[in-house]
Amino acid sequence: MRTLLAFAALSAALVPRCPAQEATALRDAEWIEREVGEGVVWRHTRTRLFAAPQSLNLLVVDRARAREPGAIRVAAPQPAARVFTSSLAVSSGALGAVNGGFFDLKTGAADGLLVVDGETLGAQSAARKVALVVRKDGAPDIVPARDVDVRTVRGALAAGPWLVKDGEPVPHGRAEDPRHPRTAVGMNRDGALVFVTADGRDDAAAGLSLSELRAVMQALGCVDALNLDGGGSTTMWLSGRGVVNYPCDDRRFDHAGERAVGNAITIFAPLVVVLDEDEARCEPAADFAQRHAKDAQDGDWLQSDAPTARVVFELRLPRPGRYALELRVPSAARGAAWRVAVDGGEPRELRAGAARVGIGEITLDDQDHAIAVVLDPATGPLAVDALRAVELVAPAARSR
Repeated sequence: MRTLLAFAALSAALVPRCPAQEATALRDAEWIEREVGEGVVWRHTRTRLFAAPQSLNLLVVDRARAREPGAIRVAAPQPAARVFTSSLAVSSGALGAVNGGFFDLKTGAADGLLVVDGETLGAQSAARKVALVVRKDGAPDIVPARDVDVRTVRGALAAGPWLVKDGEPVPHGRAEDPRHPRTAVGMNRDGALVFVTADGRDDAAAGLSLSELRAVMQALGCVDALNLDGGGSTTMWLSGRGVVNYPCDDRRFDHAGERAVGNAITIFAPLVVVLDEDEARCEPAADFAQRHAKDAQDGDWLQSDAPTARVVFELRLPRPGRYALELRVPSAARGAAWRVAVDGGEPRELRAGAARVGIGEITLDDQDHAIAVVLDPATGPLAVDALRAVELVAPAARSR
């Protein structure tokens, strides 16, 4: 685990109705952080905020990836129906997904503007005044729904209310007071997209009011933020991990309580799997000493001076394809050398001259097959930080 450092500067003045101690609690919470795609990071924490237990998931898509044509898509079944967020994601080959806008619980038809792949499936609604749009060049934005020209967008999804607009909080009166599970999307000053789910309706997770959700989005640095459908609809899904939040539609605090929804937002990027050193098999374990470094994965790495030391990563990838493999190396271990064997192949010597050292490429035909990456010392100590696998595929290739 590591503490998330990427929050905006927090203060009671910056975050309305969020006392300084709450802002500090959010900033200093212990977050699980994992790179899950090229330009995409997932973060999760269970902590106390607003005098209550909370369970938060973030999916952060950096500006370059978010603006890649086809990287952000609005998804919905045609004709209108209710399906799981996870089903929409799996059927399209997405990297990740969150539930989208409001819909008719009987038919699944959108309650408000909905544009999917350039086709208008839902009309403007007076109740849904704000929209996430994806322009035809791939650029996402959060805009007034009435300003959307459907001829210029590839996707659009109206919801609301607006939480943050042009860096300023947007209050909404007494209707925002109840706590519920929440889903939101925001954009920071750099153009990164931030998708957030907050679980609720359980003793383990109280949920957020709209004012509390707004405070969280501001604390995350969002200058524009939009509330999406919440309650039992709140869902975040990731390839290889499944549903990562705790949907409440089954009234249990587990990952199985998805509600069938009318639409979703899907994210496409080359998949990334990272195995840290604590997920490797170190032989013999007693010969390895833990080292700490700011530039190491999760802040630490392992080293052994024993000439017979060995490290084995067993890599399981969630879908077939072609992948590039590389080793992550902290600066303190630069100059280290290994003999590396991949999936029973002949070992070859590699030397750590940079933060990442390429091992080679593999093609995976069977996702149930575990790939063994074995490190033996070549010269000097055996150092190990993390193994990274990157899918070699265009971001939206699987969605066509």
